[in-house]
Amino acid sequence: MLENLSLRTKLKQLAFGGLLLIAPVLSQDLKAQTEIVTFKTGAVGHEDLMRPMNSMMDKIFSIKMSGDFDKDYVSIMEEFQQGGINLCKIYEMSGEDAKLLENAKVSVVELKEDQKQLKTFYNKDVTASTAKTGHNELMQTLNSMMKQMKDKGQSGDLNKDYAVVMSLYNWANSEMAKVELNCGQNSELKNRCSAIVDEFSCHENTLNEWLDKSFAEK
Repeated sequence: MLENLSLRTKLKQLAFGGLLLIAPVLSQDLKAQTEIVTFKTGAVGHEDLMRPMNSMMDKIFSIKMSGDFDKDYVSIMEEFQQGGINLCKIYEMSGEDAKLLENAKVSVVELKEDQKQLKTFYNKDVTASTAKTGHNELMQTLNSMMKQMKDKGQSGDLNKDYAVVMSLYNWANSEMAKVELNCGQNSELKNRCSAIVDEFSCHENTLNEWLDKSFAEK
């Protein structure tokens, strides 16, 4: 059907049909021009899942610590939550498992709500927490999370990799909440963190059940 059409016309027709994404033409000379054609396969790999995690870590490491543990915890968590939101949205675009898609959808809603709450918690005049060890514990947890994500979440199966990466993300969230409980002074933050620790097992049920089933079927 497209046999007698020029290459440029063929590509345009395919693009309008939603089959191709075409980068802008760099030159009008057909012999010299470079056109990058990408097929929309919907495939997302491990590196795509790690992209929001790596970006999150870069932003966290760029935060200038104030020395007030509660305030610094909030600053770190704001970036941590956004990283989780971005991770879930990437899976939502290409994931295929109904249970994991529901997990991602619910997680986005919960993380966005937590972001809003955190912004109100430290606006009150409270005694500053000058805990010396808490900051290091937070960073150790984050570094451990990233190492495990890179070590365990590279099966090449998007669904399985999301379950592993999100499970480790939830673990880190709970572990950092424990540090805030030990080192923080803000009562509202501590109540929030207590709830996160209590709810950790509930959040993990769907992911662990999915992983157990997935590994059992292999």
